[in-house]
Amino acid sequence: MSETQSSITRLAAALALTLGLAACATTEQAPPPPAPPSGPVAAGATILGATDFEGEGGHGSCSGLSVALMADSPRFRRRAEALYGSLEHASQPVAVVKARAAALGPEDATAPVQTAQCNARGEFILNGLPGGGYYLIAHVWILRPGESRSDHVILQRVSVRDGQTKDVRLTP
Repeated sequence: MSETQSSITRLAAALALTLGLAACATTEQAPPPPAPPSGPVAAGATILGATDFEGEGGHGSCSGLSVALMADSPRFRRRAEALYGSLEHASQPVAVVKARAAALGPEDATAPVQTAQCNARGEFILNGLPGGGYYLIAHVWILRPGESRSDHVILQRVSVRDGQTKDVRLTP
């Protein structure tokens, strides 16, 4: 075999080996898309809330303050009754609720499901909620003629169904 033929044979063997190894190499491919869900998919519920109110000789709002949505559970109901004195609707001065909370001690199992900031008109939106029972807790200010602004907390029980949009107006 001539030197040229020998070089060609070595080159062909190297090329075959390279192509063989390349064929064995794995390439990363994107995983297949998830299977579509079976049956109808319900959109989450939405709560459209407002706290801008007139009454009791004054007016108030949650403008610039926050609202928390708490899941209705036996543990939260016990704490809510101790803090607010009601499980349906209550309005208490923030100082009173803070004093009661300090006496009860911290509670790890009562994290909000969602929170929202109230806009300048005292409106808020909570969306993507699973159907069920909840408690809205809004920090509001109340201004009565001849008095300085006072901070209150409003508690309101609310229930929603999957896909429902519920309007809620919180008042003291």
